Amino acid sequence: MTDAGRFLRAAMDYARRGIAVFPLQPRDKAPYGRTIGFKQAAHMPGLVEDWWTGRRRLELKADADNKSPVRARLNSNIGIATGAISGFWVLDLDGPEAEAAIARLEALHGPLPKTVQQATGRGRHLCFAWNPALPVRNMSKRSQERIGAKIDVRGDGGYIVAPPSVHPGKPEEGIPPGRIYAWAPGCSPQDLPFADAPAWLMELVCPPPEPEPVRAPIKTRAPAAGRASAYGEAALDGAVRTIHGARVGSRDTTLYRASCSIGCLIAGGEIDHDYGRSVLIEAGRVHVPDAMTVAQLERQVDRALAWGESRPRSAGERPRQRSVQTERRASATKGVEAIPGDEANAAAQLWDTARSAWCKATVQWFEARGLAGTPCGVTELLNRFRVHPNAPIGGGRTGPALIAPLVRLDGDPIEALAVLPFEADRITHLVGDSDGRVVMLTPLRPGHEPESLIVALDLQDAWYLLTQAWREEISAGAVIAPRLSTFAGGALGDRWGRIDPDAPAHDPTRPPWRASDQRSVWLAVRRDIRGPEMRARAFGGGSRPVRLEGDEASRFYGGLATQAWQRPAEKFNPANRVRVIGPLGTGGFNVGGQI
Repeated sequence: MTDAGRFLRAAMDYARRGIAVFPLQPRDKAPYGRTIGFKQAAHMPGLVEDWWTGRRRLELKADADNKSPVRARLNSNIGIATGAISGFWVLDLDGPEAEAAIARLEALHGPLPKTVQQATGRGRHLCFAWNPALPVRNMSKRSQERIGAKIDVRGDGGYIVAPPSVHPGKPEEGIPPGRIYAWAPGCSPQDLPFADAPAWLMELVCPPPEPEPVRAPIKTRAPAAGRASAYGEAALDGAVRTIHGARVGSRDTTLYRASCSIGCLIAGGEIDHDYGRSVLIEAGRVHVPDAMTVAQLERQVDRALAWGESRPRSAGERPRQRSVQTERRASATKGVEAIPGDEANAAAQLWDTARSAWCKATVQWFEARGLAGTPCGVTELLNRFRVHPNAPIGGGRTGPALIAPLVRLDGDPIEALAVLPFEADRITHLVGDSDGRVVMLTPLRPGHEPESLIVALDLQDAWYLLTQAWREEISAGAVIAPRLSTFAGGALGDRWGRIDPDAPAHDPTRPPWRASDQRSVWLAVRRDIRGPEMRARAFGGGSRPVRLEGDEASRFYGGLATQAWQRPAEKFNPANRVRVIGPLGTGGFNVGGQI
């Protein structure tokens, strides 16, 4: 191994210690693309080794000068993502002014504990242990106001350059190029653990949230004669109160849900369209410009009204909802429970109170299933998940779990969630109305669809197959459909409700969730799959109850999906062709080959 191999050895050592690293350009502090860097950091040794040896390319996003994927070099500098993902945050003391400021604080409150420390160009980095109860975020100007001049804070959302990286140099500050970053003697992560920051420092680094500005009193809304029924006016009053009372972090979602409800009443003839739209937009202006712009406000209201107007409702009618028992019977995946759509608000609240998915429990879950060799876009994928310590995990129990939004389009407001407990291998619980919604492991935007789409029922199956596709440099995306009916749609029965299990006909009135412009679509199912309860033609006439399992259920859903997804071939090139694949055994794809 050449001298440049020291970067690989150091990066691998950091990764084994649970410190998330990513490659920087040689002799530079900059990552390989403007939009990647600490968001792509990982502490999985296999992935880190692939990066520095060039076996794994770094995927640059489209807005990074439209560059193609690049390969890092063996002499790439090392970046460490600070925060929860690496288990520490950094107090950056930049020069004599910072040292004087921290000395004054130590004289007043007591000395700082001995901890991991790195010498920088003009000062030093003090690395303190991460406390989940007091999450530290990046601060620069604010930290200098609260702590002292030339003192910055690096927490969640930041990174530092780590030894043995080479400094690019700042001749104007007397720092020559070629200087080697180094840990202070006896203060490297190998020498001692990260120390807990004292309480007085945490009070400065994690100040209490600023109170929300006092809003002007809301004027009483005057009804417009002849523009809405009494029921419609009452519904508008309730929607206005709901929108005004939305809390920070959920204002956009609250606006959308309230507007959807009004859209249903507009379609039902209770409210005039233009009148209802103007009331909603006027109510939403209390959140401009804090949460959205006027253009975003109008666009969100119009999207919600369009959704609601396809589902008319009038006075005295309740929104169509299905019972918990019906939802569970509709599940095509063994073991999945669902909470019906009237708890969309619970899904939004659960998501808002969850934390980043970058934690030790997540890494252990992946590594226990042989998924440590993750794709180069691992950070972007995992950022679509969060971790909640008390998520509903089924059977009336709560516990720590990964949660992910169930959506129809990328960017939709969060109204339903899939819950995957750390103690389980598969999704066990659905919160909110999951009909027609999937978990998008990769983004699917019009005009940017991958050539191939992988649809799986389980996170580990989708993750593993996507890894293999990217490793072979195949343009592929992936979604997780906890219910197979979401992907395949419904089957059309005869006049007696009987369905042919060997050649099911697709019901055009029950369309599935669908993407477009894929050259091929792969439906990944395990051999323990179970279909819904249905009735089929009995020998000699009449009907009999049927519940398909295993390969029969796979063929059933594959046949439905093919009819729902396939569109006419262009120049003999089949588009959206659905193919069913499965592992050799009853386990997941990560423990066996595929058929």
